[in-house]
Amino acid sequence: MIRFNPVIIKKMRLSEDTFERFVDSRSEDVIQRACVAWFERTHPGVQGRLKVHHSPNGGARDIREGVKFKRMGVRAGFPDLIVFLPRGRIGFIEMKSADGKLSPAQKDYRDFLIAAGHRWACCRSLDEFINTVTNWEREKDDFQEKEER
Repeated sequence: MIRFNPVIIKKMRLSEDTFERFVDSRSEDVIQRACVAWFERTHPGVQGRLKVHHSPNGGARDIREGVKFKRMGVRAGFPDLIVFLPRGRIGFIEMKSADGKLSPAQKDYRDFLIAAGHRWACCRSLDEFINTVTNWEREKDDFQEKEER
């Protein structure tokens, strides 16, 4: 069972029991929703500016919609979340369940983004996400990427 700061739970407007069920789920999308909810509650946008973004490149689609999205630039393996950081920096986060594995396309994007000088992490829980974002925000211009475990 995850123990979490009651102040954060209150800010998320969830009961402690609801919060624990929400975060304890092993589903990648539930973990991601908890991460985005935490981020939005603790990092209010300045005049509505975007600070975290999800690129919807997963999920079931019919063939026409898939072709349309591909033509629009959606690519397999692109990270789940883009985090806009202080001083013009950007971080990319791939969300995975506790036993989820990176696909070859996700590994290619990881390697490409790190080689290009961007931050990249694979997070499997809300706690990992919070630690990653907090560390990225505190960094100077040099950084260490968080490798998949």
